[in-house]
Amino acid sequence: MSIRPPSDTDLSQRALALFDDLLDLDDAPRQARLDRLAADDPALHARVRALLRADAHAAGVLEHRPETLFPDAGDEPDDGLVGHRIGPWRIMGIVGRGGMGAVYRGERADGEFRQAAAIKLIRRGLDRPELRRRFLRERQILAQLRHPNIATLLDGGVTEQGAPYFAMEFIDGLPIDAWCEEHRADLPTRVRLFLQVCHAVQHAHQNLTVHRDLKPSNILVTPDGQARLLDFGIAKLLEDDAEDADGTTVDRPFTPEYAAPEQLRGEAVTTATDLYSLGVVLYALLAGTHPLGITSRAAARSPAALLGREPESLPRAAQRIEPEAALTRGLSPKGLAEALRGDLAAILHRCLQPDPARRYASAEALGQDLKAWLDGRAVSATRGERVYRLRKFAWRNRYAVSAGLAAFAAIGIALALALWQAREARVQARHAQANAQAAQNHARNALSTRNFAVSLLSSASPLKSARGTQTTAVELLQAAAQRVDNELGQAPESQAELRATIGASLYQLGDRDGGIALIERGLAQMEELRLRGLPRVEALQARAIARRESGDDDGAERDVRAALAQLAGVGGDQRLQRIKLRTLLSTITTLRGRLHEALALNRDTLADRTALLGKDHEETAVDWNNLANAHLRVDECALAQSGFEHADAILVRHKGVDFPRRVWPLMGVAAARMCRGDAIALAGQALDEAERVMLAGLGADHPISVSLLANRGSVQLRQGDPAGAQRFYEQALAKARVHHDANLHQLQSQLGISLLQQGRTQAALVHLVPAVEAMAHDRVTSEPALNRAQAALGRARFLAGQQADGEREIRAVLDRLTKAGFAATDDYGEAANDLAYVLAASGRTVEAATWQARAYATLVRVYGATHPRTRALAPGVAKVALPVAAAVR
Repeated sequence: MSIRPPSDTDLSQRALALFDDLLDLDDAPRQARLDRLAADDPALHARVRALLRADAHAAGVLEHRPETLFPDAGDEPDDGLVGHRIGPWRIMGIVGRGGMGAVYRGERADGEFRQAAAIKLIRRGLDRPELRRRFLRERQILAQLRHPNIATLLDGGVTEQGAPYFAMEFIDGLPIDAWCEEHRADLPTRVRLFLQVCHAVQHAHQNLTVHRDLKPSNILVTPDGQARLLDFGIAKLLEDDAEDADGTTVDRPFTPEYAAPEQLRGEAVTTATDLYSLGVVLYALLAGTHPLGITSRAAARSPAALLGREPESLPRAAQRIEPEAALTRGLSPKGLAEALRGDLAAILHRCLQPDPARRYASAEALGQDLKAWLDGRAVSATRGERVYRLRKFAWRNRYAVSAGLAAFAAIGIALALALWQAREARVQARHAQANAQAAQNHARNALSTRNFAVSLLSSASPLKSARGTQTTAVELLQAAAQRVDNELGQAPESQAELRATIGASLYQLGDRDGGIALIERGLAQMEELRLRGLPRVEALQARAIARRESGDDDGAERDVRAALAQLAGVGGDQRLQRIKLRTLLSTITTLRGRLHEALALNRDTLADRTALLGKDHEETAVDWNNLANAHLRVDECALAQSGFEHADAILVRHKGVDFPRRVWPLMGVAAARMCRGDAIALAGQALDEAERVMLAGLGADHPISVSLLANRGSVQLRQGDPAGAQRFYEQALAKARVHHDANLHQLQSQLGISLLQQGRTQAALVHLVPAVEAMAHDRVTSEPALNRAQAALGRARFLAGQQADGEREIRAVLDRLTKAGFAATDDYGEAANDLAYVLAASGRTVEAATWQARAYATLVRVYGATHPRTRALAPGVAKVALPVAAAVR
C-alpha cells in the first residue's frame, strides 16, 4: 500500500491554517515559528511566507500615514544619498524609513576621529511646515536628554539643500522583545532589562518630555544587554502648549497597539500615557502576548475597537503561551502562569488602568515596584496590603534583607494599621446602631484615626521639617508616638493599638528603649480597656521579640504562648499569624535547648503554610528551610539535606536559578552533606553554586559572604586541611567585624580549632578562651557550636599544661551531649576522642582505650569507615589498645 503525497490543496489548507495562527503572534515569536518551519517543511514555509507578504501589502493603506504612502511624484529615492556627505558625516547606507524621515548609517568623514552614527533627516518631498516643526522638536528633545539608556544626540545642522538633520549614536542592537527571545531570557532578566527602560523614561519625564510611542522597536538592546530608548519623533514637551492648541490632536501618529486609551480618544497626553505603554511592553515581554489579546494588524485596522476592552490577567494569558515560548523564559506554561501570579500581575494591573490617575505616579514608582519584586520585597501595587506587607516583612527578616528597606516598610505597617482601624471602626459602627453609645465610640475612633493618619503623612513633608530636610523613619515614628499621646485621647482603643505598633517599628529601627516603652504602654492600656483580638496578639508578639533579644527567654515564651491562646479566639482565617507565632516560638525553644520541641513546631508551621498556600507555593520555601535547620540541629542529616534541597527547588521553580535567596538553602545543603560525613566533596559543590548566586545577585560584600566563607573553612577542616580552613576562617572573621555579624565569636572559635589541629596551641588559645566565654552567654550561639568550641578549648588547655582544667572542660561537653540525647553525633565522637587523648597522655590507658573506641565507633556511624576523619583515628585506637592488652596479659 502506497502513501499518497500531500496534494497542493492539502498544502494550501495547511498554509492557511498556519497563516491564521501566525497573524495572532507578535513579530518575534512569529519569526521564531517561521524559522522552525523553514527547517522542517520548506514548501509549507514558502507558501505561508507568500500569504504573509500578500497580507502585509493589502494592509499597508491602513497601517501607514498618508505621507509615507503617497510621496510627491518624482522625489529622489531615499538611497540616493548613499555615498554623499551631510555635514561631517558620510552616508554609508539606509537603516530605515518612517512617517516623516529616513534614518541612515553614517561615518564621520572630517578626519577628526572615527565614529559611527545614525543620521536622521526629513524624507524628500515631505519637508512641510508641520513635519519640519516636529522634526526640529525631536532634535531639541534629544539635545536636552543625557542618559545612558537614551540614544545620545551627537550633532545637528542643515544639509546643502536646506533640510534639517541630526546625528545620534548608532545602536547596534535588537528590539527588546527580539533580544529577550534570542537570549532565552528568564523572567528576572526581562524585568532587570525593563528597569533600564523605566530609568530612561523617568529621565525624559523629569525633563518634561512624554515619549508617546513606546514600543519594542523603539527600545533597542545591545549585545551586552544595555537598553537604549530612541525615536522621540512624536514626543511632546509638557511645557509646549502650542501643540495642543493647533488642532492636530487627533492626527498625531502613534502605534495603536501600544497606545493608551486617552491617545485613542484623541485626548491630552501626560506622563501617565507613557506608563500605560510601558505596561503593554512589559506585559508582552512576560506573557508573550498583548494584554487585550489583539495583534498589531487588528489594532491598526480599528484603533477605536480597543476602547472599553479589559486587559486579560497576566497569569491567564501566560497559560495560553506555546510551550517553547514558555521555555525561553525558563518555565513551562503552567509554571510561567504561576510565576506571573501575584506581584507581577498586580504591577501590570496598575500600569494598564484605563483611568490615567489610577496608574503609577511615575516611571520611577513602577521601577521601584519591579525592583522590589526582584528583591522579594513588598510591592505597592498589591491589594490587601496590610496582611501582605506583614508577610513580606517576615520573609525579608528571615533572610536578613537590608535594614533600610525594613525601616520604611515599618512605617507602612504603622500607617496601614491606622487606616485599617478606621475602616474597621466604621464597619462596627454600622453594626452597632442599636447601641447609640457604642456607635458614637466607634465613629469617634474612626474619625480620630483617619485624621491622625492623614496628618501624619503630611507632616513628613520636608517643608514641615524643622531642618528643611527629609524626615527620617525614626523621626517620623517618634513624632507619631508623641501625637498619639496628644491627639487620640478620645479614641483610646486606637491609641493603645497605635502605641504598640509604633513601638514595634521603633524597636526594629534601633530605638529599642523607646520602642519597648511604647509596646509596654500599649499592652497596659489594652489590658485596662480589656481589648482582645489581633492588635493585642501582634503587640504580645512584638514584646516577645524584644524579650528574646534581651535574654528574657521565660518572658518571651510566656508572651508567645499568650498570643497563641488569644489568637484562637480571633475570628477569620488567622493561619498566617499563627505561622509567625509558631516560628518565633521555635526560635525560642531552640535557644533554650529544646530542639525536638522546636522541630515539632517547625513541622506544624510547614503544615499550616502548605494548607494555606499549597505545597509548592514560593513562601513554603522558608518553612522547608527552617524545618531542615531543625533537623540539622538534632543531627538528622539526611532529612535536613532533603529539606534544604526541597526549599531550593521551590525557589528555582518560582524565581529561577539566579534568585539571590537560593544562597541560604544551598548553604544548608552543604552543611547537611558535611553532617552526613560521606559527601564532603558534594558540600563544596553546593557552596560553589551558592557563591555563584551570591556574586550574581548580592555582590561579594554582602553580609551572607561571612557564612559562605565560614562554610568553606568547615569543608576544608572536614577534608583534613586545617591550614586551608584557617585561611577561610580568617577572611570570614575580618568580614564579620565589618558587618557586626552576630556569629563573630563562633567564627573566632572555628579559627581556634583550625589552629589547634595544626599543633599551634598557644595561638589557638588566644581565640578559643574569649570565644567560649562569650558564646556561653551569647543568645545567638547554638549549643552544638558551643560544644565544639568548649571541647577544643579543653584539649588546648591540656596541651598548654592545664591538665585538670582541660579534662574538666571536655567532660562537661560530654555530659551535656549525653543528657540532651546526642551521644551518637559527630560532636560527641570528637569530644570523646579529645578525652581519650587527655587520658592517654595522663597515663590512664585503660580508660583512654574505652573512650577512644567509643569515639571511633561513633564517628564510623556518622562518617563511615573510609572517611578521612575516621581513617585518621584508626591508628590512635590501635596505639592505645596495645598497652591495654599488655597490661591485661
